[in-house]
Amino acid sequence: MDVSQIGPYSVTRELGRGGMGVVYLACDTRLKRQVAIKALPSQLAQDPDRLARFEREARVLAQLNHPNVAGIHGLEEHEGAKYLVLEYVEGETLASRLDRGPLPLDEALEVAVQIAAGVEVAHDAGVVHRDLKPGNIMLAPSGQAKVLDFGLAQNNEATSQSQTNLPDSPTITTPAGQSPTLPGVILGTAAYMSPEQARGRRVDKRTDIWSFGVVLYEMLVGESPFVGETVSDSIGAVLHKNLDLDRLPSGTRANVRRVLERCLVRDKALRFRDIGDVSVELRSPTEDVAMQSPARGRSRAWIAIAVVLAVACVGLAVAMFTIMKQQAQNAITRVVRLSLEPPTGAKFRLSGDLSGPAVVSRDGMRVVFAASPDESTRRLWLRDLSLPDARELNGTEGANFPFWSFDGRYVGFFTPSELRTYDTVSDTVVTVCESSQGRGGAWTEDGRIIFAPRFRGGLVIVDSNGGEQLPLTTLDDELHTSHRWPFVIPGSKHYLFSAVSSRAGEATNNAIYLGDITSERPPQRLQPSDFGGAFAAGHLLYVRDGALLARPLDPVSGQFEGESSLIARDVAPDPGTWHGQFAVSDRGVLVYATMPKHVSGQNQRERGSFAWDMEGDRITSFDYEGRETTAYAVDTPIRTMHLSPDGTTIAYETVGNDGFIDIWLHPTAYTSDLTGESIDPDRVRTAVIDPEPRRFTALPGAEVVPTWSPDGTEIAFRWDGDATRPRGIYRKRIGDGTETLVKVNGEKDDYPVDWTPDGKYLIVVVGTVLVSEFNDIWALPVDGGEMIPLVTSPGADYSPKVSPDGRWLAYTRAGAAGGKWEIAVIPFAPAWPEHLQDRSWVVSQGISHMPRWSPEGDELFFVDQDGRLMGVDVEFVGDSIAFSVPRMMFQTPWDIGRNYDVFPEGVGRDNHFVFVDVTRKNEVGLSVVLNWPILLNSKQSGYQRRGNVGQRGF
Repeated sequence: MDVSQIGPYSVTRELGRGGMGVVYLACDTRLKRQVAIKALPSQLAQDPDRLARFEREARVLAQLNHPNVAGIHGLEEHEGAKYLVLEYVEGETLASRLDRGPLPLDEALEVAVQIAAGVEVAHDAGVVHRDLKPGNIMLAPSGQAKVLDFGLAQNNEATSQSQTNLPDSPTITTPAGQSPTLPGVILGTAAYMSPEQARGRRVDKRTDIWSFGVVLYEMLVGESPFVGETVSDSIGAVLHKNLDLDRLPSGTRANVRRVLERCLVRDKALRFRDIGDVSVELRSPTEDVAMQSPARGRSRAWIAIAVVLAVACVGLAVAMFTIMKQQAQNAITRVVRLSLEPPTGAKFRLSGDLSGPAVVSRDGMRVVFAASPDESTRRLWLRDLSLPDARELNGTEGANFPFWSFDGRYVGFFTPSELRTYDTVSDTVVTVCESSQGRGGAWTEDGRIIFAPRFRGGLVIVDSNGGEQLPLTTLDDELHTSHRWPFVIPGSKHYLFSAVSSRAGEATNNAIYLGDITSERPPQRLQPSDFGGAFAAGHLLYVRDGALLARPLDPVSGQFEGESSLIARDVAPDPGTWHGQFAVSDRGVLVYATMPKHVSGQNQRERGSFAWDMEGDRITSFDYEGRETTAYAVDTPIRTMHLSPDGTTIAYETVGNDGFIDIWLHPTAYTSDLTGESIDPDRVRTAVIDPEPRRFTALPGAEVVPTWSPDGTEIAFRWDGDATRPRGIYRKRIGDGTETLVKVNGEKDDYPVDWTPDGKYLIVVVGTVLVSEFNDIWALPVDGGEMIPLVTSPGADYSPKVSPDGRWLAYTRAGAAGGKWEIAVIPFAPAWPEHLQDRSWVVSQGISHMPRWSPEGDELFFVDQDGRLMGVDVEFVGDSIAFSVPRMMFQTPWDIGRNYDVFPEGVGRDNHFVFVDVTRKNEVGLSVVLNWPILLNSKQSGYQRRGNVGQRGF
């Protein structure tokens, strides 16, 4: 039939024809795009069986949406004939490419991984292709491979044995104008059939795995391993011919040979069961070699080690390495230590509430971590240890706390409101479920995810494809505030997790627990520890005093079988989140964060378990244009601070040598008088005369969140300590040091974060000063009286600031759209009649934190999710208020959990803002240790606990 127009599609030419149809190139006149249109031959259009298969193909393709599968645009009917409108893929078929000879090794493997990804998404949808071959694979000019032609595909509804018959194979490789005789069609397919398909038996997804192996072999060799002169010869070769791997090109890695052997085994019971496993094996570029296991005295399979290129630069060791492909003849008996650098132009973001600690895949070859390129959005990066550079994982902006799936294909991660997964093959991101401020996840072998959905509460479990979150652990509120950092023990139903308390004085309850997914028995306490743990090589790995230790453990009984061995020193755990900052693989690879060069393990032991985390912090002032002007309290552990009303003194909290948190006062009166033109924006000036800061509080426990009174004579703070005095909010005078208890702590924690300009009220966050979903905001009368609720929504409300005129309250809240943080302004209730109190304005655009008013109240500042300072102009109109569109001012060193303040007008020629500067905290490095289990019985591994573990503030 002469076809020139099919509905809105203008036919250009015939592309090809085969046993299941004719394919045309056409133009979609509505969307102005090229499409491929497939039709049954007119002489077969009335055949009910072929028509049914044709329609089945449409249903099959409609299920699939993947970059390595040619998609479907729709169905059309024209003059009684049915047409399938498909994605048109420019380029050539793999068959055409193979006519010119085999593909280069690296190119062949890249194409193979893409083919496997396309087939896998079909298998996940219950679809078996059954006709996978070079003629059904398109290669686009970009190098992207797409699987075509599911005309013979079998879905879960197509199970009859009759559907395995050969004559209707939908090959379209026959050139236009050439007679598509039946023998030619079958010959183009027979060489790629699985043995069970050639015998006419029922097939499943393993038939595609066989065909994939044939295609991979042909890409490497240039010829199918089972091709014959006739159909019978080809089928005979499929059923009986031995696979000749000697024809593979030199340099073919052993893992590729293993893939071919397991794909092309005739007994399908011995074949790979899932093509995803094939992808994992192909992406593992190292060889298996014998490794002596000291713990059990016998060798085991392990990875080939690297050749290291070390480069010294300005006294700092900067290690760069490439994993070399090699065959190992003898057991490896040496530990290799390497350094992993951040991506070019980026900084690691490994610790803090918004971070991505490094995690290693089970095969030990890939590491995922968070980094911020060029001071922009934090995202995940993947470093293949056999390659020189890391690559960005698109779609992971703002990702936190990644973790690997068991098969190494997926990376789970958290956003501020969701648990998501990233497919490393298709580069796609999928939302699993809601999760507000998640604290760690772990994949089970059966495809579920154990995770901590928020930073307070127990663990839950959910299917990795989404669904209901089921509770897994129950929190004992008397002991802990959080269960987090789960770790699934391979080959078992057991898992580890960290149980911790954020309440000061209760750190002795922190421990690693062992649970059983299949049991309702309470989890078993294993090892006291402030940080999460892991299990590998028969040992529990945990962090203590800046050291990574390994202790032999029976994961079934939960009984230890020996003493701890030292694996690494100067490990940098994250006390802010209780993350251990290390990860291990099943194959002897360890990755861990190392302390910054300016911090020592001795300092950590002397100053407490989280002193190092803020060691190297400072307070940095900026002018209005964002130029750094002065640094205060350099190399001091700082979390929050507050500038005095006259701008002459900074009150900040810091950890002392006794492990307690105290408030110190630092003068700012020596601010530089250099002019703006003489400021070097690339350098921070520390004053020539640096007055010594003085200690303001010295109580046992933690004095946190210092807040100045408006007249500068007092500082309010929260005290959390032992039973010698009530926990709660105190105020202390600057002169004589008189202390007054303002409020005893209630059921939830109370934090004084602001003081009204008239001095009458403290603005209190009830819940936690951290980002959570439990915070409310209240006004506490300083001289006694009932608290006044200001914001008591079901969501998170924190960081309130009262305007200089005392009439408005700006704060951060979880917005209605997906729980994203935004800046809102409401009337400050005590300053307004009741009928004017119920109003609010959203000021920010996008995720934002920590509003601050200008001294005159004519500007409002806040920080966006990338740490950029934003500003809006404020205009008061009668009883209302108006805001301009936010403008970006400059990049700041802000990090969540730290804060900033605004200088009063006219204090210091150059100073407008002052930030807790965490820039140096991000100097934490990454170390990689190969073959670390050798250390388990090494003389180096002796460990004696030294010092004490200090308390955590909050």
